[in-house]
Amino acid sequence: MANYDAMEACASKELCSCCGLPTNVDDFDQRAPLTILMRKEQLCFTCAFWKDASVPISDFDYPEY
Repeated sequence: MANYDAMEACASKELCSCCGLPTNVDDFDQRAPLTILMRKEQLCFTCAFWKDASVPISDFDYPEY
């Protein structure tokens, strides 16, 4: 029955809109910026981390040599 209970718990959680894994938003500090992004866009931690870290290449300042 343990596997059934785990599956039931997983089924009741929201899934990431990007990768489909459980979001587990309640496991994080609710005031943290990454958690706010997770809740706002229904993302898991990994997807929210990379979405937050992604910056268009054109926004980088490259040094001139």
